[in-house]
Amino acid sequence: MSHILVIGGMDFSIRCLSDLAIDYTMIQKANGVTEFQQANASQLVEMDYTNSAEALALAESLHSDKSFAAVISFAEFGMETAALIAKALNIPTNCNLETIEVTRDKFAMRERLKEEHLDNLAYAKVNSVEDIRHFFNNTTGKAIIKPSQGAGSSGVFLVESLEEAERALLHAKQSNMGEIIAESYVGGTEYSIESLSKNGKHEVLAITEKLTTGAPYFVELGHSQPARLDADIETIIHDKVLRLLDAIKHLTGPAHTEVKVEDGNVFVIETQTRQGGDNIWHMNMLTKGVDIFKETVASLLKLDAPVREAKAKAAAVRYLTTSVEKVSRIENIDSVAQLPGVANLHINLTEGEYVKPVTSSFDRAGFVVTTGDTASHAIATAENALGAIAIS
Repeated sequence: MSHILVIGGMDFSIRCLSDLAIDYTMIQKANGVTEFQQANASQLVEMDYTNSAEALALAESLHSDKSFAAVISFAEFGMETAALIAKALNIPTNCNLETIEVTRDKFAMRERLKEEHLDNLAYAKVNSVEDIRHFFNNTTGKAIIKPSQGAGSSGVFLVESLEEAERALLHAKQSNMGEIIAESYVGGTEYSIESLSKNGKHEVLAITEKLTTGAPYFVELGHSQPARLDADIETIIHDKVLRLLDAIKHLTGPAHTEVKVEDGNVFVIETQTRQGGDNIWHMNMLTKGVDIFKETVASLLKLDAPVREAKAKAAAVRYLTTSVEKVSRIENIDSVAQLPGVANLHINLTEGEYVKPVTSSFDRAGFVVTTGDTASHAIATAENALGAIAIS
């Protein structure tokens, strides 16, 4: 039986290890430990794995006692540590340090895209209100201000006038996620592309349509597959994403790339060498039969590729928001969970809880995952399901 090292992650990303009969040691933050991990990991070590030096020293000690066949991480902030461990122990991993460094830093990502002739957006580092105003005055239209290390829409702000520059800078800085950058704003429709790479060979799995709150924060409220796209645009997206994955030297594992389409042009917004958040990985399982975690591990360990079995033609995710300031009542959750087409339902709210305004993904109140014969059908099912939940 293979024995591997896992750095962080949620239960959904490591359940495949039990299916593959793989023994694993897990290094996990104390607040990330679950009953599932305690029951299934052969050894579970509580540690802040973002402290790469300490995690590496521990991994080397554990490896000398019982060697690891590979090290994996599907946790965004565990991937750098996994890459360092893999290099030190000379074992396979889904985490490539150079790729992580480029994609984690949005300015470095823009620089790489420019080098590879894939970039078509104006961008710059901004350190002051004056910098933002200068950028705004030298680009046509609007500007997006965001932290270079940001995630989950944190710190993102759309500047539509010079008067908003100070507010945008403060919002970005409050996220405490690295340097601040400005990018020219692109309108149109936003899509995410889910891909899977094995030994440098890339496969586009799905193009996902996205719904956001819009300006100024652009918090994601929903996704659906397959995206309702013109065939020619879909081909352009496929080609551009494959070139992008080569450009960032991604080798093995999932990637989540965001693009916008406006007037027939495709603009790369950013990419991450991890699974798409917001239950997109679940939609991939439903519409494509692809368990990206299982296939990644199987590729690293040279196991047979898992059989793919799609369960639906289309799927959707919709996130719950509410205008209620303090929750006094929540009803119909159990009955909604049993509705036809509902694959998963989770509500974050509890009675007596105060509800924050939605300015980032972390403020959303719950979600539903649904299936259907078409994307429109799955979206309607999701919206009807959330509409049936009574919150006051």
